Amino acid sequence: MYALPLVVIAMFHFAIAVKVWRRRTPGHTSSAKRQVLKESKKNVLKMSTAIVLAFAFCWFLMHLIAMFLRLVASLYGFKPQVFYVVTPTAPSTTAYTRGYLVKNTGKVLNKI
Repeated sequence: MYALPLVVIAMFHFAIAVKVWRRRTPGHTSSAKRQVLKESKKNVLKMSTAIVLAFAFCWFLMHLIAMFLRLVASLYGFKPQVFYVVTPTAPSTTAYTRGYLVKNTGKVLNKI
């Protein structure tokens, strides 16, 4: 349950990046305007990459810790309580990034 959501999120963010990068501004644009647009496209790519990497990193750590705690629990015969403290970190990062995107969706869609 780690690889499938990661692949789906990466595919959607890749599609967004391709759409943003291929987008052309209608009409005549000056070189200064083109430079500003190029920088804004780079920022979109950086943000999209950061979101996918944050998702991958946080969820990977959660799964790694879960596997480790299950191994320790099976070897020593106890139930680790640390898992209940560590588990919410991965979903919370996803919620933060999604909350940011939802809050700024109107601004982003108006620019597109």
